[in-house]
Amino acid sequence: RYKPMLRLKYYESIVVYVDPSWKSGGKNDYKACKMWGRPKRGLKTASHRELHCIRAFCRQCGVGEMVRWLYDLYESLPEDCAATFYMEANFMQDVILDEFAVEGNLRGYQLPIMPDKRKKPDKLQRIEAVSPLWERGFVFYNAAKKEDPDMQVGIEQTLALEHGSRAHDDAPDADEGAIWILQRNTRQESFQPVFG
Repeated sequence: RYKPMLRLKYYESIVVYVDPSWKSGGKNDYKACKMWGRPKRGLKTASHRELHCIRAFCRQCGVGEMVRWLYDLYESLPEDCAATFYMEANFMQDVILDEFAVEGNLRGYQLPIMPDKRKKPDKLQRIEAVSPLWERGFVFYNAAKKEDPDMQVGIEQTLALEHGSRAHDDAPDADEGAIWILQRNTRQESFQPVFG
């Protein structure tokens, strides 16, 4: 499902989740970066329960291309928007971090990217665990990016995912990472302690 996205300042939380593959090239896994947002409470144009896929990067490419896209995305964010960048902790190693450092040195700052250190269960189980959000109509894709090749590849990977499939699953894996963080943050914010 597609809908126009909100101005970024109207999102309560925005997460950019990075799932880089180990190898580069046309036959290897995809490098997937997905930008997801949860609308603020009380908006007339969107429910707080919705999850919006705002931007996507999903390509078989080298680490440098992915890193440049992430820096470009960061620089495109307006001043009144705060997005949190995460990457799977097992990828936050010297080789990939070196690419971030090189690009950061060229641009004069380092991208503030944090590791996702959770102990993850099986990838397919994690992705299936969030699939009811699509089925119940809470997930929307950016209507302005409907023809964007990266967004299309990400959606194709999501639709092709099933047990025994040999289809690529990097985009749905990045989706799950971002959604897990958005949902966890919402749970923590909505908890109201009671004192007696």
